[in-house]
Amino acid sequence: MPSEKDRLYVALYARGGMPKMPGLEDTLRRAVKTDIPRYHWALVVGPKKESRNNIGSVFNAKERLTIAGDPPALRSVWEYEERDAAAGTTSMLLVRVLVAKVRDVRRLRDIFEATPLRPDTHGWNCVAWVREALVAAMDDGRALGTCARDWKSVRNTAMWYIRVKKAVHRFDGSVSFDPDKVATWNMLERSEIEP
Repeated sequence: MPSEKDRLYVALYARGGMPKMPGLEDTLRRAVKTDIPRYHWALVVGPKKESRNNIGSVFNAKERLTIAGDPPALRSVWEYEERDAAAGTTSMLLVRVLVAKVRDVRRLRDIFEATPLRPDTHGWNCVAWVREALVAAMDDGRALGTCARDWKSVRNTAMWYIRVKKAVHRFDGSVSFDPDKVATWNMLERSEIEP
């Protein structure tokens, strides 16, 4: 009997600004130029069978700017965010990589909520949060069923897949794709779900 468990994805969203990570996890290209889009990484839980009416959940560490202090100054603040989202695409969601079947979504949510924010750690960002949250879920043994074997393979697959989609012009508008569907790679079966 096929599994109807929710699925866990690593999702890469478009965002502006300059790349910061030495492995370029936050860029579209290897060359460092001022016009390079950056990626925001998040974890997404959604149903196995998607439709326009399905609602999934996005989990991420999100940076925002605020004015605080005396004298007032602009500063960066990191926050944990969990929000509902349509199971399909959003205008900023570039690709998803299916990394696990969810066995216990409540337990998974607890793991994500308990994953600390580390803004005082040099180089810490949304990718570091996704890595720590995903590794904690993988190591837990009860939140996830079948899952990717390690963070390095997840990271490498996500970076490979975003390069493949860029090479076929998925994001630049020169080739037609269904805007209601997000490019999705299934790590568990090593196959593309949605081009």
